[in-house]
Amino acid sequence: MCSVLIVLFSSYGIFDLAKELGVKFLDKLDKVVDYRSTVRVLELIWSAVIIAIRIYFKKNNLHKDNIMESSSKKINTILKIWFLYYQWTSVFKIHRVGIRVGNYQLQKDALTCFCGLFASAGKSNYSVSVSHFLGLLAQFPELEKKLQFAASVKMDNDEKRKGHYFAYDEALETLGVKLIKQNITGNVLDINNLKLQIKAAQSERDRVGFLLSKYLDDPCGSNGERAVNQRKEAMWNLVDKLLIAFNNLDNYNIYQNSLWNITSSTNFTPNGLLRLKNCFSDGILRIEKIFLQDVVSVEKKKSDKVGRRKLGITRWKPGDSNSKNKKKRKNQELAMPIPQESTMPTSQELMMPTPQDSFEEIPKHKKQRQVTKPSEQQLLKPLINSTDPLTDEQINKVIEDLGSEWNRVRVNQYISRHRKNK
Repeated sequence: MCSVLIVLFSSYGIFDLAKELGVKFLDKLDKVVDYRSTVRVLELIWSAVIIAIRIYFKKNNLHKDNIMESSSKKINTILKIWFLYYQWTSVFKIHRVGIRVGNYQLQKDALTCFCGLFASAGKSNYSVSVSHFLGLLAQFPELEKKLQFAASVKMDNDEKRKGHYFAYDEALETLGVKLIKQNITGNVLDINNLKLQIKAAQSERDRVGFLLSKYLDDPCGSNGERAVNQRKEAMWNLVDKLLIAFNNLDNYNIYQNSLWNITSSTNFTPNGLLRLKNCFSDGILRIEKIFLQDVVSVEKKKSDKVGRRKLGITRWKPGDSNSKNKKKRKNQELAMPIPQESTMPTSQELMMPTPQDSFEEIPKHKKQRQVTKPSEQQLLKPLINSTDPLTDEQINKVIEDLGSEWNRVRVNQYISRHRKNK
């Protein structure tokens, strides 16, 4: 779900907001390298957005129920775009709350509501797996009853983690596979060597965990007062900048607002908003087609292709700006004049042509294709039809008749080519 939100809002300024919060490696955020850090960034953006929207509504006496259909000048495109982010991220947060408290029905309803966005974000594998999962629940009601008793994973009876459960894949990744993947390098071909590396990583983790818990009181999380204050300050600065964006017209946000200095602001238009808004409704129709074609195989794929990896919006990646900056820097370096020495040139150097003059003296001519005229074909036809070896006198005589554009090499090539084609 994190990746879906990042993809859908990538060209609408989510990386600009993340940079305002202090995120340095935007490419890592785009790839969701660290799940917990990515969730924290998305939640901070969600908090800043909802605070800014609430303040703006309070000042202008607006209500959230009719914000998307409103044509009021007080509601610009930026406000509508980030109101969609608030709605869709709220569904993601509801799903996480359902996991943390072990509420199966909350998880299922949130996943069902969010599933259409998987297709609009081009997440083909997730679309198939989610539609398959929901189809199994509808087909086997007994399975759903069992999941209600085991909706999440409870790791231990620690009072600090009371009421804090994990999803199945999250527990496996966080408490098991993640550490092993980080400590195993290279291509492992020997099974015994792989087992030894896994045991070594597990024992090292146990020793480090014992040291931290006994002597350092487990200070792994950034829960200090200084870290919390820094996050609060960055979030409130972002709230102030969002309020400036909400208070101004679309032209200001497109051309003058310094908040959108990473991604292009060309999507802050009614058409860009419509594409983003339609991702929800179009995604539901597409995931229904995926279910009928890939899961139950009722419809044929060739008759009505869904476009499984087709995006509902224009995606922007942090690497795009890096490549543009490199090209811009390279063009600037090529356009810069070559620094000259302060010494006066000698008379001999003044008489020598400059590189620019030498290039101008030797113009580049494009090689043109030579076309054989009908009169030239008539002169060459007797040589092509001749079965005897050609003499030098015959070739020289034909060259004189043809003109200066012809030479011995061209005549021989023409004769051999047309003799093969006969």
